[in-house]
Amino acid sequence: MAMKDGQENTARTGFVVISDHESRGSAGEGPLYVMITGEAPAGTSVVPGSADEVSADGETEDEEPTPGLETELSAMVEFITAQHPEMTPHPVVLYLDDDGDYEAVQSALLDAIDAFGLKLVMVGRPIRGSIWQPFIAIFKRQTAAERLEQAGDALTAGAKARWYGEPMSQITKAQGEAIAGLLNSLQNTQNALLTFSNILLVKIDGVPIVRELTPEQVEHLQKNPRLYGDPRLALGVLDDGPSQVKTVGSSKDPHAVVP
Repeated sequence: MAMKDGQENTARTGFVVISDHESRGSAGEGPLYVMITGEAPAGTSVVPGSADEVSADGETEDEEPTPGLETELSAMVEFITAQHPEMTPHPVVLYLDDDGDYEAVQSALLDAIDAFGLKLVMVGRPIRGSIWQPFIAIFKRQTAAERLEQAGDALTAGAKARWYGEPMSQITKAQGEAIAGLLNSLQNTQNALLTFSNILLVKIDGVPIVRELTPEQVEHLQKNPRLYGDPRLALGVLDDGPSQVKTVGSSKDPHAVVP
């Protein structure tokens, strides 16, 4: 969204409601919100956001998430919480150090979201140059309320639902294929970070690493959103970092496995 001469460089956020959308796993299951700034596209209506002002130019070239983008992710969580108190918003993030394979990676990420039992309910604005794009999803299968009574923080509730709702030994074939699809989509990307459910997938200097996070690690990541734009730092903060990673496979097709 290019800015006109004299236009302010900030604008109040709003959320376009799309009832008939084609997002995987979501069609017919409620509205999808798309975050915008400024005027809404023709034929759509805007639900005003309650968040602080954020950058109005969705095409700005940023090398990493700025404080304004951290505000944007918080705005999305707050909006879903206010509009749909029955939902537990779960941030999903896509970061790539270049945008060459953005469409393919985003498509694979949407497949993974669906495979892990999540339904997309909000799409943030992609920031170009490097790519940083937030989403909000909810779990399709709701966990009994009493299991979440001790969750306390809404940021950890989704992760707790995932862990209490499905033993890690029951990762399905579809979920494994979704992870494989993500790895395949990232073949030409040197550095990336994707996170959804309790999965963290990073690629550092061409080496992919997939981690299943504890609820505490999910909470820490979501409370420190600047980590979303730095795969190496995020992995180092959450764990012992690449020095503890065991790399397997040939030099042409390395895969890193963290116990």
